[in-house]
Amino acid sequence: MEPLCTLVLPAENTLVNGELVAPPKQVLSFLRIEQLTEPSESDLKVFLLHLNTHSELVYQSTKEPLKQALPELLKGLPVDAITRMFNIHQYLPIELLWQHMRYLVRGRYHFHHYLEEQFNDKGWGCAYRAGQTVLSWFNEQRYSNVPIPSIRDMQRMLFDIDKSRNLVNTSEWIGANEVGWIISKICGVECKIVHLSDGLNIMEKVEQLRHHLQTSGCPIMYGGDNYAFTIVGLNYSWETGECEFLIVDPHYTDENTSRQVVSKEGVYWRDKSKLFKKGCYYNFCLPQILLDH
Repeated sequence: MEPLCTLVLPAENTLVNGELVAPPKQVLSFLRIEQLTEPSESDLKVFLLHLNTHSELVYQSTKEPLKQALPELLKGLPVDAITRMFNIHQYLPIELLWQHMRYLVRGRYHFHHYLEEQFNDKGWGCAYRAGQTVLSWFNEQRYSNVPIPSIRDMQRMLFDIDKSRNLVNTSEWIGANEVGWIISKICGVECKIVHLSDGLNIMEKVEQLRHHLQTSGCPIMYGGDNYAFTIVGLNYSWETGECEFLIVDPHYTDENTSRQVVSKEGVYWRDKSKLFKKGCYYNFCLPQILLDH
């Protein structure tokens, strides 16, 4: 089988074979890894292009030289240059009732979460990470070709938009409104903010959320009660009043492997009563997509 790509690494040996594995545990091909003593900038660009092209594949290596060299090579690279997991909800078991209506995102998105790029945003960066996940969907659908901004870049954008509030280099929490401004600035689309005054009444907004997922297929970022999440699916029954949300959780801090993401709840179905609390308000960011794109 032909190798998918060539990976340039600074190491001693001239050739190392590693496995390229796609979750869940299905071997697709082999990755040929050529190692140069001093990789050039163009070599690294080619490598990153291949990473982005095949980044739905989880890379695992049993070769020590590769294990040692890869972290050093990736250190300090832009947020969207590092291998991402795509559409992580596809690794969940499908355990849905037949009478329920299920609506999911269409197209691909990347999973963004706490502590990426060796940046400690734990406890406050969830809305930024949820925003990065939504922005990745725009890139994958070719609505935008702007690299996914880092948290510090997003803070600078917000200051450019509103000079009265300077979030640059702070750990201050943001919400759906700010994420909507960033998406609008980068992607040139309007973001509708849907306000829910009390989490107890979430069913009043379900039809709007369903319509958004069904017509645009775009993930929904929402914030409230000092947390932010990304909705990538809905599962509900009007007859029984049951409603579950498919959540991609930016609070995740573990490894980017399908097994870990599922077992450590980086993605999950959750009943409405567990997500939306009585007495708390929530805002949902719904980018308004042109359907003829």
